[in-house]
Amino acid sequence: MFGKKTHKLGSYTYMIAGFVLLVYTLATFLSNNIVYSIIGLLLSIILVLIVPILYSYYKFNEINN
Repeated sequence: MFGKKTHKLGSYTYMIAGFVLLVYTLATFLSNNIVYSIIGLLLSIILVLIVPILYSYYKFNEINN
């Protein structure tokens, strides 16, 4: 029921995570500092994992209550 909405949100978060990776990769390239790349990677992983899970949990509780 709410699976399609969760997957649609997941697709948007993957696009945003890709943009975050692109920005931090360019920042790493311009500054020669690997820390920016690590920060971008961690932010994108957190975004892709946490946002759809929290949204799915919220919708699940909304339906069951």
